[in-house]
Amino acid sequence: MNLKPLEEKLRAAGIVEVIASACPEKTVCYLVGGAIRDSLSGTQPNDFDFCFPDDPTDYARAIAGKLGATFFILDAERRHSRFVLKGPQEKLTCDFAPFRAPSLESDLRKRDFTINAMAVACTPGELELIDPLQGMNDLATRTLRACGEYSFLDDPLRCLKGIRHAACMDLTFEPTTLERLVDSVPQIDQVAPERIRTELARAIGSPRASAAFELLARTGLLRELFGQAKPGGSLEIALARLESLEDVIRGLRTGACGQSVRVYLAETCEENIGIDVVLNMAAFFSGYRPVALKSVLKALRFSKRTIGLIEQLLALDAATAASLGQVADKPRSRARWLAGTGREPLASALFLPLAIGGALRENLLQTELLIDAYNACTDKGRLDDLVDGNWLSSEFGIASGPAIGHIRSLLHQAEISGEATSASEARQWLRDNQKLFDIDFQ
Repeated sequence: MNLKPLEEKLRAAGIVEVIASACPEKTVCYLVGGAIRDSLSGTQPNDFDFCFPDDPTDYARAIAGKLGATFFILDAERRHSRFVLKGPQEKLTCDFAPFRAPSLESDLRKRDFTINAMAVACTPGELELIDPLQGMNDLATRTLRACGEYSFLDDPLRCLKGIRHAACMDLTFEPTTLERLVDSVPQIDQVAPERIRTELARAIGSPRASAAFELLARTGLLRELFGQAKPGGSLEIALARLESLEDVIRGLRTGACGQSVRVYLAETCEENIGIDVVLNMAAFFSGYRPVALKSVLKALRFSKRTIGLIEQLLALDAATAASLGQVADKPRSRARWLAGTGREPLASALFLPLAIGGALRENLLQTELLIDAYNACTDKGRLDDLVDGNWLSSEFGIASGPAIGHIRSLLHQAEISGEATSASEARQWLRDNQKLFDIDFQ
């Protein structure tokens, strides 16, 4: 474990030297927290947190000006600011805040976990680690230890943050830390819903989502946040469903439609929450089955799109899977069937193997056929109708309104069955089956 890569990155961007030159005489600015932790773990960070004995706003603004970075205020009352430095290959984000206590060491002791309570002084010489709580040793032994007795009571969101660190970094809670976390779980309702949502998403959006959910259950946070499960729901079933989804995604990423799957999974459903996070939540909740899931998601301020997508995926069941057996072996038929599963058909395709059950290999083939057909038949994700409302009105003398919607529904079924998979076939099918809608609307 060493800080050389971090030092080289900061010096290459000119950040350390400019900070040192901008600070008043005998005043030192310190890099703290996650960037040091990640660098010692072998990860190159792009986000940096700096702390300063006094209000750093004017200095941060001056530093940003010298570097040609974009500066803005994050929280004027708390004197937090940020600048963003765009380089040829990457973007560096630097946050500035005053000490939380009279000295650097007391500031570090007020932080959440020892692995986040390390610092280095931004001085012209070699960067030296300041580690009063032995955070590097805890990092080396894969131990997650709270900085103090009241760490979770000071900010109950640290309960969720601890689970994220433990799950994502494969750390083991120090026993006393785990006890204090569990004792503080009931205080989570004191935290703003938006903060809970963001921290929860960061935990379950990682490749170790199963570990995060297991820890949520083990600590009592799962029940505290989402309530008890309905009859038939359980943690074991939920984790198995999540594992199945992980197998599906892994298989599809390397399959024939892997590129479109990767592009879709990289989409953002709402701020800080990607499609992958929503899929993980849906898979888990399809097995855990919380009593009032929609109400909880609303209370946590999840967006309408996120909630709607989770509901869409949870609605996929054995009946949906059975209807897939009635789909003709034609691209348009598959695309139309998939379009009927909800507002986000690609999500349904990814989730469908969980509803079908059975052999994963066969399910993956079926899913790939659906995705390929949908991509081939759509334009920018939109599956247009084979005939438009104007043609229907002029051909059959039917005014726009419910009647047109009903005819389209009948035609969609004909597309799925393979009776009409082109514009010419659709027009002929409508002429041949005019009695179907004449009877309904005569």
